[in-house]
Amino acid sequence: MQFLIVKTSSLGDIIHAFGVADFLKRKFPESSIDWVVEKPFASLLDTHPLIRNVICIQTKKWRKNPLAGQTRAEYRHFKKQLQAQTYD
Repeated sequence: MQFLIVKTSSLGDIIHAFGVADFLKRKFPESSIDWVVEKPFASLLDTHPLIRNVICIQTKKWRKNPLAGQTRAEYRHFKKQLQAQTYD
């Protein structure tokens, strides 16, 4: 099974959600877990032993310039990352 946790910001909420990753890994030992998070918190998840892949987003930046070329390119990249996997 492949799981995607979407907990993008708020340090406390991210840390509290670590328990979800622990539960999923205990319940489904062969599973893989990816996580969508705001870029400033990515390093926190990079060190977590149960997280296979960290997908970074920058929604705060995207909201400031939603039509900018860079915003659209970053969003397309994010969408491709999500579509590259089939999550349960």
